[in-house]
Amino acid sequence: MRNIIEASKFVANRAQNVKIKRVKIKEFERLIDQYSSKPSPKWKGGLYLKEAEFFILWNALNFKFWEKKGNYIHKNVNEFNGNKYYGSLGLAACLRRAISEGVPLYDATYLKKINLNEAERIFSGSIRMPMLEERIKILHEVGEQGESLNTFIERTEPELSALVQELIKTYPSFNDASKYGSKEIPFYKRAQLLFQMSHTRGDLKIKNIEETTVAADYRLPQALRELGIIKYSKSLANKVDRYKLIPAGSIEEVEIRASTIYACELIRQQFELPISRIDNILWRFGRDCTKPHHLTETTAY
Repeated sequence: MRNIIEASKFVANRAQNVKIKRVKIKEFERLIDQYSSKPSPKWKGGLYLKEAEFFILWNALNFKFWEKKGNYIHKNVNEFNGNKYYGSLGLAACLRRAISEGVPLYDATYLKKINLNEAERIFSGSIRMPMLEERIKILHEVGEQGESLNTFIERTEPELSALVQELIKTYPSFNDASKYGSKEIPFYKRAQLLFQMSHTRGDLKIKNIEETTVAADYRLPQALRELGIIKYSKSLANKVDRYKLIPAGSIEEVEIRASTIYACELIRQQFELPISRIDNILWRFGRDCTKPHHLTETTAY
């Protein structure tokens, strides 16, 4: 979406804590063949259901699956059908497990009234689900609409920007934007992912789907930093490497996310690859990186 790219360019060109090293963009080339020939991780267990309601609910809750205790990062593990899943896959496992047990997760009346005990049971795992109270608030928000979760899709033109804007209007928790000075910087990570996945699976045919940006989250800036495409200031690098929290909406965090999006736009221009492929390659490379990713407690990613 051009407004996201332009806003990210605005930040990247002024950033003091994160710099894009254009000369290093060529380093991405070595990943293209490496990760094209390397098969993608297989998702076992039939986690993702076809219903639009499932994807809306999953994306609404798809953020932060770790807890920081001292200098250690504890990641949540969830089980479904005898398999263990981490992160966003673990969330999908929780939803599938609850649905298989008859929990009415598509019922707005139920979601509007869900309480802490029920949420703890639905999202049980190796550790207490991080930011559980925030997830409950989002479930209440979804339930407050009092209509089918996919109603906004049925009433909206099947075009990326229109769908994102209607989603944000219907469910404000998807409104992923931050201030940089007086300027609002949109990211819309979870909203874009919802429609990108639905389109890729063939559930929805969405016009202009190629205008999605990469996911401005933890893994991609980690990968870009490892490649040398983005470089942190000494102060920021010290915080990230020592597992210090970077506050959500802070100048440092906004610069990390915006520089990630704009750096990937420069990669797209240089290599003429679909942005979804760039995202996939960097995400997979990021899982193999030695440098840690930044830590931000946020519902945005």
